[in-house]
Amino acid sequence: MDERNHEASYEMNAALIHNQIRQLMWSFKSCSTVNSDGTLLSSNDRTSELLTTTRLVAFQIVKKYLNPQPKDLFFMNDPKNGGYSFLKLIFVAAIDANLFLIWDEPNPLIDFKFRRLHFMKKIKKMNLYGRP
Repeated sequence: MDERNHEASYEMNAALIHNQIRQLMWSFKSCSTVNSDGTLLSSNDRTSELLTTTRLVAFQIVKKYLNPQPKDLFFMNDPKNGGYSFLKLIFVAAIDANLFLIWDEPNPLIDFKFRRLHFMKKIKKMNLYGRP
């Protein structure tokens, strides 16, 4: 009998957590939840400006280079086209060790893009490609 009660309690807790995450996600126009391996658990794309794929890339960048810990919050510019645009910011929140919430917000305060050509000219001038 104890085993059945434990199983029912586990299922109720899982349903409650699922419902809480779903409510949290609907407060954002676009967001995703992933586990620590980067597996997509759920996604909400109510706009076509920034899609789930971009948020997953942002998560992988945070995971690889910043070692996220529970309760950490990271934000970055959109990595699309090499990260030269600041019109969108992407946030990655470590809710716990195995659950991450990723969402994006418009950033109307910084309305410009870096010109890629300028950077490419500098790289060629510095001969970073190792060619004469």
